[in-house]
Amino acid sequence: MNSTTTPPWWRTVDEAAQLIASTVTAAVTHAARHGTYTAPPGAPQPRRRREPASLRHLAEVIRTHRLAPGASVDKDVIAGVLAGNPRYVSDDLVVVAVTRAAHLIARAPFGELDEKRLAVACEHVTVLIEAAREADRRTFDLVPVRPKAPAPAPARIRVAVIAGEVPAGGSRRLGVLAAGVCAATAVGILVQELVVRVSGWAF
Repeated sequence: MNSTTTPPWWRTVDEAAQLIASTVTAAVTHAARHGTYTAPPGAPQPRRRREPASLRHLAEVIRTHRLAPGASVDKDVIAGVLAGNPRYVSDDLVVVAVTRAAHLIARAPFGELDEKRLAVACEHVTVLIEAAREADRRTFDLVPVRPKAPAPAPARIRVAVIAGEVPAGGSRRLGVLAAGVCAATAVGILVQELVVRVSGWAF
């Protein structure tokens, strides 16, 4: 969505989500530089070399160590966290799991205080999302609804020149038009008779 059309309350949500995403991305980047890839227990070693702290590797570590019990954290979810998607960043269980997995790969410490800080930041994003939704509802209620204009009645104009019928309430122009049509018809008849007579005289 274009930032010029995004309401300010949703921009606040995006800014808070991006701060969390930058923290998680920093941990993943550090793990990619200093960590090593290790296959899950019981799984065969991959034939090709895999990059440490990749989306697949992070998902494997989360499943192996059960860092997000009751939640399904796959590559798409991890990508959403790293992108700062508020839908995923507001879930503290997922965010902490991805960050802890990155620290395990890099063999770096990740203490309880670090986990609490991330959880509080995620809860803050959740509060901002609820406030933004409420602001959207209030804005929608304040927008005036224009009443629908009544559909114009279909115009029915009927002129019967032969019967001499003129609709009730017709305008003066309509009467003049009918009279003109009658006069033109009469002139046409006279001209036709005159032509016949002249033709008879010529023969």
